[in-house]
Amino acid sequence: MKLESGNILRSVSSGGMRFTGHCGIVMVDDNGTVWVLHNTPEAGHPIMQLYDEYAAHRPTMAVLPYTASNERIMQYYEANKDKRFSLFGFNCERFAYGLYGIKNSPTIQKRLLEISVFVLIYLLLKK
Repeated sequence: MKLESGNILRSVSSGGMRFTGHCGIVMVDDNGTVWVLHNTPEAGHPIMQLYDEYAAHRPTMAVLPYTASNERIMQYYEANKDKRFSLFGFNCERFAYGLYGIKNSPTIQKRLLEISVFVLIYLLLKK
């Protein structure tokens, strides 16, 4: 699998939030070293991690073909590295997709829709 700067990795989540998965931004430096920038509940804020270290705990399920320059990625990281992780406010998806101006977390939106449908069905069947 060839990774390019700006790709978004969709991965298996480590830790207690397995139902959500995890994602991060790929950055390949001038030496060919692959980094993943991701917002993790374990650290509590966005971090940069070597891909091999990241993948050892979060196997990659998908690579989304977004691309961006390393300069843009680093500017985005610097602007967000001190923001605190929040499941609903600033999670891994909001961090990763935020590089591209996407402000909502697709997984959280999906889970909220699923819960809404479940509640609606429950209320309809309850009568």
